[in-house]
Amino acid sequence: MYDIAIVGAGPAGAMLARLVAKKYKVLLIDKRDLNNDNLSNSIVKCCGGLLAPDAQQIIAKLGLGLPKKILVNPQLFTVRTMDLTNDLERYYQRFYFNMDREKFDRWLVSLIPDNVDKRFNSIYKSFKKNGDYFDITYTKERKKYTEKAKILIGADGGNSEIRKSTLKDNLLPDKYINTGMV
Repeated sequence: MYDIAIVGAGPAGAMLARLVAKKYKVLLIDKRDLNNDNLSNSIVKCCGGLLAPDAQQIIAKLGLGLPKKILVNPQLFTVRTMDLTNDLERYYQRFYFNMDREKFDRWLVSLIPDNVDKRFNSIYKSFKKNGDYFDITYTKERKKYTEKAKILIGADGGNSEIRKSTLKDNLLPDKYINTGMV
């Protein structure tokens, strides 16, 4: 049995797995093939590759520095916003890092300790509360697996399968809060 199961190895899931791995037995599930450097099978992320200053500060506080190979041009220092409803356009100074999102995710995954059980190329299917733990079902290469975990964390993005199955009738929150991470 795992202490924590995390679905999604993007920035939130990868960083969480890295930070809790010393104290807990962790399972990390992601649909992408993050074990190798073959970018030909990468998934295009709708949330792009801009890293906000808040997220840059968090990375620095953790003692990490972004590898140069992750950064792409152009680097952005001014952001243009358009309010189409009110016909307004504004520019403001903002120091984002423009980066290759897939390379960023792979870099974060490379920082996860080896004691985390990583299940890549795996599709999360469902969970069921079973007393004090969760039964988490996923598939890999058309084979079905079930693992047990005390805590289940959905870090599977804006279209989260965990959130959909948990909230049932109320699938989307009224308001999203940007955390600054990609």
